[in-house]
Amino acid sequence: MRSSINIFSLLLAVTLLSVAGAPGAFAQGMRGTPEEQKAAFEERFAEMATTLELDAESSPKVKDILWAAQEKRMEMMSSLRGGGGGGGNLARNGMRAKMAEMDKETTAALTDVLTEDQLKKYQEIVSSSRRGRQGGQRRGQRAGNPQ
Repeated sequence: MRSSINIFSLLLAVTLLSVAGAPGAFAQGMRGTPEEQKAAFEERFAEMATTLELDAESSPKVKDILWAAQEKRMEMMSSLRGGGGGGGNLARNGMRAKMAEMDKETTAALTDVLTEDQLKKYQEIVSSSRRGRQGGQRRGQRAGNPQ
């Protein structure tokens, strides 16, 4: 009996620690050091380059376009976090509009470099990535209770 209580306590502790650490792990993408952010970008780009079957000529061009967009995104997120002045939702809504415009600019720049098929694959990757980040329920929404 005592050993089953110890095992249960251990499992409970491990579960609580892993759940408590999960938000930090997901947020790491934009909050790490500049070196960590660059390394994460390099890793994601390598996967994308393989998926898009980029050649030696287009790969550095695509990488430059995406890195420039990533740097702008990091600056925007940094200003949102440290901007002060209140207006949280207003600032976030303005940020969404800016991000959407930046996404359009990035796609337009990629149109000059990628083939039609590659651009379609790129858009699928981006769309899939967004769905993955949004996963789960919206704040205040319960399963079986759509809003």
